[in-house]
Amino acid sequence: MSAIAGFKGVSQETLDQAFGRAAEQDAPDAEPTEKDNGLAGKVFFSDVNLEQDTEGNSNAQKLTRIRIGRVTGGTVPGALFFRSPLSSRKVVFTVSVPEDQKEVRALLLYALRDLGLGLYNLGSGYAVGRGYVNVEKIEVSDSDGQKAAVTFQKGQAHTEGSAKLLQDILNSLEVKRDV
Repeated sequence: MSAIAGFKGVSQETLDQAFGRAAEQDAPDAEPTEKDNGLAGKVFFSDVNLEQDTEGNSNAQKLTRIRIGRVTGGTVPGALFFRSPLSSRKVVFTVSVPEDQKEVRALLLYALRDLGLGLYNLGSGYAVGRGYVNVEKIEVSDSDGQKAAVTFQKGQAHTEGSAKLLQDILNSLEVKRDV
Protein backbone atom coordinates (compact mmCIF):
# COMPACT_ATOMS: atom_id res chain seq x y z
CA MET A 1 0.00 0.00 0.00
CA SER A 2 2.91 2.35 0.68
CA ALA A 3 4.20 1.99 -2.88
CA ILE A 4 0.74 2.60 -4.34
CA ALA A 5 0.23 5.56 -1.98
CA GLY A 6 3.52 7.07 -3.12
CA PHE A 7 2.55 6.71 -6.77
CA LYS A 8 -0.91 8.18 -6.15
CA GLY A 9 0.40 11.04 -4.01
CA VAL A 10 -1.23 9.92 -0.75
CA SER A 11 0.65 11.12 2.34
CA GLN A 12 2.33 8.88 4.90
CA GLU A 13 0.11 10.59 7.47
CA THR A 14 -2.96 9.03 5.80
CA LEU A 15 -1.41 5.56 6.14
CA ASP A 16 -0.40 6.29 9.75
CA GLN A 17 -3.98 7.26 10.59
CA ALA A 18 -5.27 4.07 8.96
CA PHE A 19 -2.80 1.55 10.39
CA GLY A 20 -1.39 3.45 13.35
CA ARG A 21 2.21 3.98 14.28
CA ALA A 22 4.46 3.22 17.22
CA ALA A 23 5.39 5.78 19.82
CA GLU A 24 8.43 7.82 18.86
CA GLN A 25 11.49 7.23 20.99
CA ASP A 26 14.03 9.88 21.86
CA ALA A 27 17.59 9.19 20.74
CA PRO A 28 19.79 8.16 23.72
CA ASP A 29 21.86 11.34 23.54
CA ALA A 30 18.97 13.71 22.78
CA GLU A 31 17.44 16.22 25.16
CA PRO A 32 14.24 14.84 26.73
CA THR A 33 11.20 16.11 24.85
CA GLU A 34 7.50 15.63 25.06
CA LYS A 35 6.84 11.98 24.23
CA ASP A 36 4.63 10.94 21.33
CA ASN A 37 2.38 8.11 22.51
CA GLY A 38 1.87 6.73 19.01
CA LEU A 39 -1.37 6.45 17.13
CA ALA A 40 -3.97 3.67 17.07
CA GLY A 41 -5.05 2.48 13.64
CA LYS A 42 -8.59 2.57 12.26
CA VAL A 43 -8.31 -0.50 9.99
CA PHE A 44 -9.16 -3.79 11.69
CA PHE A 45 -8.23 -7.31 10.60
CA SER A 46 -10.27 -10.26 11.87
CA ASP A 47 -8.77 -13.52 13.03
CA VAL A 48 -7.91 -15.80 10.17
CA ASN A 49 -10.19 -18.80 9.75
CA LEU A 50 -8.57 -21.90 8.26
CA GLU A 51 -10.66 -24.67 6.76
CA GLN A 52 -9.42 -28.27 6.48
CA ASP A 53 -5.89 -27.76 7.71
CA THR A 54 -3.26 -30.33 6.91
CA GLU A 55 -2.49 -31.42 10.48
CA GLY A 56 -2.23 -35.20 10.24
CA ASN A 57 -2.87 -35.14 6.48
CA SER A 58 -0.47 -37.44 4.61
CA ASN A 59 -0.64 -35.12 1.59
CA ALA A 60 0.82 -32.23 3.56
CA GLN A 61 3.82 -30.59 1.94
CA LYS A 62 7.05 -31.56 3.71
CA LEU A 63 10.05 -29.29 3.29
CA THR A 64 13.57 -30.60 3.84
CA ARG A 65 16.04 -28.00 5.07
CA ILE A 66 19.61 -27.88 6.23
CA ARG A 67 20.89 -26.02 9.23
CA ILE A 68 23.32 -23.16 8.64
CA GLY A 69 26.08 -22.54 11.20
CA ARG A 70 25.88 -19.05 12.69
CA VAL A 71 29.62 -18.58 12.90
CA THR A 72 30.80 -20.14 9.64
CA GLY A 73 27.75 -19.55 7.46
CA GLY A 74 28.22 -23.09 6.15
CA THR A 75 26.07 -26.18 6.55
CA VAL A 76 26.09 -28.12 9.80
CA PRO A 77 26.83 -31.80 9.04
CA GLY A 78 23.98 -34.16 9.89
CA ALA A 79 21.59 -31.30 10.69
CA LEU A 80 18.78 -31.98 8.23
CA PHE A 81 15.33 -31.13 9.46
CA PHE A 82 11.84 -31.35 8.05
CA ARG A 83 8.97 -28.92 8.28
CA SER A 84 5.36 -29.09 7.24
CA PRO A 85 4.05 -25.55 6.85
CA LEU A 86 0.55 -24.87 8.01
CA SER A 87 -1.69 -24.89 4.99
CA SER A 88 -5.35 -24.92 4.28
CA ARG A 89 -7.69 -25.28 1.38
CA LYS A 90 -9.35 -22.02 2.29
CA VAL A 91 -8.34 -19.04 4.42
CA VAL A 92 -10.90 -16.36 5.21
CA PHE A 93 -10.21 -13.05 6.91
CA THR A 94 -12.12 -9.81 7.13
CA VAL A 95 -10.69 -6.31 6.88
CA SER A 96 -12.87 -3.47 8.20
CA VAL A 97 -12.13 0.05 7.00
CA PRO A 98 -14.26 3.00 8.15
CA GLU A 99 -16.14 4.53 5.23
CA ASP A 100 -14.64 7.96 5.95
CA GLN A 101 -11.21 6.48 5.09
CA LYS A 102 -11.91 6.59 1.34
CA GLU A 103 -8.30 6.80 0.19
CA VAL A 104 -7.33 3.90 2.44
CA ARG A 105 -10.20 1.78 1.09
CA ALA A 106 -8.99 2.41 -2.45
CA LEU A 107 -5.35 1.68 -1.59
CA LEU A 108 -6.35 -1.55 0.14
CA LEU A 109 -8.47 -2.63 -2.83
CA TYR A 110 -5.55 -2.01 -5.19
CA ALA A 111 -3.14 -3.90 -2.89
CA LEU A 112 -5.48 -6.88 -2.53
CA ARG A 113 -6.01 -6.93 -6.28
CA ASP A 114 -2.23 -7.09 -6.77
CA LEU A 115 -2.05 -9.94 -4.24
CA GLY A 116 -4.80 -11.76 -6.14
CA LEU A 117 -2.90 -11.35 -9.39
CA GLY A 118 0.16 -12.95 -7.76
CA LEU A 119 2.37 -9.88 -7.90
CA TYR A 120 3.80 -10.48 -4.42
CA ASN A 121 3.84 -13.00 -1.60
CA LEU A 122 3.05 -12.92 2.10
CA GLY A 123 5.55 -13.50 4.86
CA SER A 124 9.23 -14.27 4.62
CA GLY A 125 9.23 -17.90 3.58
CA TYR A 126 8.91 -17.50 -0.17
CA ALA A 127 12.46 -18.79 -0.75
CA VAL A 128 11.56 -22.20 0.68
CA GLY A 129 8.14 -22.62 -0.90
CA ARG A 130 5.95 -20.79 1.59
CA GLY A 131 4.32 -17.41 1.53
CA TYR A 132 2.31 -17.82 -1.64
CA VAL A 133 -1.42 -17.32 -1.64
CA ASN A 134 -3.86 -18.21 -4.36
CA VAL A 135 -6.64 -15.62 -4.04
CA GLU A 136 -10.04 -16.71 -5.34
CA LYS A 137 -12.18 -13.75 -4.41
CA ILE A 138 -12.17 -10.39 -2.68
CA GLU A 139 -15.62 -9.38 -1.46
CA VAL A 140 -16.45 -5.74 -0.75
CA SER A 141 -19.52 -4.37 1.01
CA ASP A 142 -20.60 -1.02 2.42
CA SER A 143 -22.99 0.13 5.12
CA ASP A 144 -25.78 0.62 2.54
CA GLY A 145 -25.77 -3.10 1.76
CA GLN A 146 -24.13 -2.82 -1.66
CA LYS A 147 -21.88 -5.76 -2.42
CA ALA A 148 -19.28 -6.43 -5.07
CA ALA A 149 -16.51 -8.92 -5.63
CA VAL A 150 -13.30 -9.26 -7.59
CA THR A 151 -12.58 -12.84 -8.65
CA PHE A 152 -9.28 -14.15 -9.98
CA GLN A 153 -8.82 -16.82 -12.63
CA LYS A 154 -5.70 -17.59 -14.65
CA GLY A 155 -3.94 -14.35 -13.74
CA GLN A 156 -6.89 -12.10 -14.57
CA ALA A 157 -9.31 -10.19 -12.37
CA HIS A 158 -13.06 -10.09 -13.01
CA THR A 159 -15.75 -8.12 -11.18
CA GLU A 160 -19.11 -9.32 -9.90
CA GLY A 161 -21.99 -7.47 -8.29
CA SER A 162 -22.11 -3.71 -7.89
CA ALA A 163 -19.55 -2.26 -10.28
CA LYS A 164 -20.65 1.17 -9.00
CA LEU A 165 -19.41 0.33 -5.49
CA LEU A 166 -15.97 -0.66 -6.78
CA GLN A 167 -15.80 2.37 -9.06
CA ASP A 168 -16.79 4.72 -6.24
CA ILE A 169 -14.03 3.30 -4.05
CA LEU A 170 -11.38 3.59 -6.75
CA ASN A 171 -12.53 7.08 -7.86
CA SER A 172 -11.83 8.38 -4.35
CA LEU A 173 -8.14 7.93 -5.08
CA GLU A 174 -7.22 10.47 -7.72
CA VAL A 175 -3.68 10.92 -8.90
CA LYS A 176 -2.47 13.92 -6.87
CA ARG A 177 0.90 14.48 -8.49
CA ASP A 178 2.21 15.28 -11.93
CA VAL A 179 2.93 12.18 -13.94
